[in-house]
This record gives sequence, structure tokens and C-alpha cells, in this order.
Amino acid sequence: MDGVDAETLSMVIHLIYAAATDPSKWRTFLDRFATAVGAESVVIFMHDFRDSTVVQQDGETALMEYVRFDPAFIASYGAHYAHCNIWAQAENRMPAGQAITSEMLVPFSALQRSEFYGDWLRPQDLAHALGGVVLKTGSQAIKFSAIRSRHAGMFDNNALRLYAALVPHLSQSFEIHKRFRALRAANAGQMHALDAMPMAVWMCDASCKVLTANRTAHAMTDAHRGLRLDPSGRLRAQLPEDDDNLQRALARAIGMKERQPRIGTALGLSRLCSVTPISAMVAPVHENTSGFGAETAAIVFASDPDDTPCTPEELLCKTYGLTRHQARLAGWLMRGEDLKGYAQAHEVTYDTARSHLKQVFAKTGVTRQADLIRLLLSSAALMIRFETDTWRAGVG
Repeated sequence: MDGVDAETLSMVIHLIYAAATDPSKWRTFLDRFATAVGAESVVIFMHDFRDSTVVQQDGETALMEYVRFDPAFIASYGAHYAHCNIWAQAENRMPAGQAITSEMLVPFSALQRSEFYGDWLRPQDLAHALGGVVLKTGSQAIKFSAIRSRHAGMFDNNALRLYAALVPHLSQSFEIHKRFRALRAANAGQMHALDAMPMAVWMCDASCKVLTANRTAHAMTDAHRGLRLDPSGRLRAQLPEDDDNLQRALARAIGMKERQPRIGTALGLSRLCSVTPISAMVAPVHENTSGFGAETAAIVFASDPDDTPCTPEELLCKTYGLTRHQARLAGWLMRGEDLKGYAQAHEVTYDTARSHLKQVFAKTGVTRQADLIRLLLSSAALMIRFETDTWRAGVG
């Protein structure tokens, strides 16, 4: 592979962050990457190392974007060949964020003796891979892989270096995607849903001025807990060095420099009131991103590790105005349990449980249990608790 020019690299990085808010851009990114490294096929998907499966969510594949693959082979991989992928079995020992080739995992001679090669790779004329784990939480991981034919040969150091350069941006992109998914769920509803989010959220325009902020954000700046608004309406960090980093991150997200990719940045912001820094992420809002005003160019998310997080049931109460009993029932159903089981476990009559469910329907605006579960699983109140805890552990 020839060296990748700066313009191509910039465009690929731009596509990564565009995909964070518009998943349709993933295939454009994958196609550009395939061309850059000379790959026959490229895929990005979620893999569970515990049982060697493609991760499912609500009965569907959680993430599977690919280019230059026959869809039938992708289907057969999810149905069977993920279980016998000896590359993935060896990859479980590798740290997330490391660029590797298949030869670093398994000798080609051993690969040739495997069912995975004989029945899945070889019929596609594929033999050599470049990849790694982008993010890993527990046993589940986001994997990004490019594959070449035996004739094309192994991936070289240039391909490894390009992959390694993109992995941090991919990791940031998926973190941004999680927050945008939660934010869009709240933003699509009433303002009180956005205010119920335990993360601080500021939406900024192209001049870095704050357009709007949720209740947690106002509380953080009003109390001068590491962040403040200056007289012009721009978000500022308390310490000069951190503020310089924050302003540079906003400039990168907004795209103040021409011909530079608009990228996201994770920051740890120190403050005088605590020894623990604020965890912040600055994310670009690309053109035509649904769910946000046309003036919004960047969003800043911030989490204070000193805050005591609400339980999911408390967040449901805040978001939908549920009572404690109604929130407990909603949480029970969300975990896949049924109404009869709830009545037995909580020692109430089935009619009482049905009455509570009808009240939950009325407050959430749905009329069927399936629609309620779908709403709750996509709501900010239920996503943010887990994602905030994960973010605090990973950003500092």
C-alpha cells in the first residue's frame, strides 16, 4: 500500500465522526478505508468473546456494517462461523486499541487447517486480515477488520499505521454515538426529559457560543464546579490550561480551520473544588444531523464523578412522572419479565398490576406493552445511567 496522503486521511477521519451521528456514513467510510489499504472486504461489528457470537439486540444484529462482502457470507458468519473464527479466539488476548494483522494472531499454516478458513474464507478468496478491537466492555467488543485475498498478500506496515491512527477516532466516534442516541431520545420529547439526564449538556453554535443547556449543565456552571459561561456566552474551564484544551476541542469540533476534519475530543477538566476532574466530551454535529437545530455545530457533554447517580427507577420517575410503584413495574417489564410474574414477586393482585400498567401507558403515551418496552429501551433515562458510569471509568 502506498502512503496515504493528508487529504485522504482527513476525509476518512471526517467520515468516522460523521457516522457517529449518521450511521449511513459507515459504509462510505469502510469503502474509503478498503481502497486506502487495498482490501477486498471490510467490516465493523459487535462480537461477544464469551460465547463467540455476533451481538444481538432485540432479536436483531446490534451492529454490522460492511462493504464488498456477499451478504450471504455475512449471514452465515453470524449464524455459525463466528463460533469457529480462530482469529477472534486469539484476539481476545489482545488489548483494545491495538492494530494487528492475522499473522500476529495465528500462523497462516494453522489458519489453513481450520473450518473457518476452509468453509468461509477460502470460498471468498480471502486469507489475510488487518484489524483489532476498537472498544471492549466486559466480554462484548466492537471489531473493525479488513481482509485481503491470498494473492494480494499480507497487510504491510503502512496499513498497520493507518489503522492505528484511526482507532482512537473510531473509539471516540462510538462514545459520541452513545451520547447522541441518548440525547436524541430526550430531545425528541419534552424539555423535562432532557433535564432529567444526569449528564450536563451544552449545545453550541459555529462561534462556540452556548445556544441551550439542560438543568444539570446550568447547575454546574452556576455553582462554578469547574466550568462557567463567560460574558459572551462561551463555555470556559476553570483552570487556564484546561480552558485552552477545551477551546481547541471546540474549534476542532466546529471546524474552524478549513480542510481539517471535524473531530470529537475527550477531556479531563480539573477544578479547585474537588480532587476529581470533570469528564467531558466535545462532539461535532454534522450537517443534516436529525434531531438538532440547524444552528447547533457542537455539543459538550460533561459528567461530575462527585455526583451521586440516580437509579434507573428514579430516572424513570423524573422523566415520565411515574410513581415509585409504576417505575418498578416498568423496570420489571423492561428486563423481559411478565405482568403475572411481577404481581407474584411483589405480592399484589394481577388486577392491581394491570391498573399500574395502564397508568404507565397513560404517562408514557403508548398503548401496548411492546411499544412501552421499545420506548424505555431507547430512552435517555435508561441508557445514561450505564453509559455515564462507563464513561467515568474510561475518561479522565
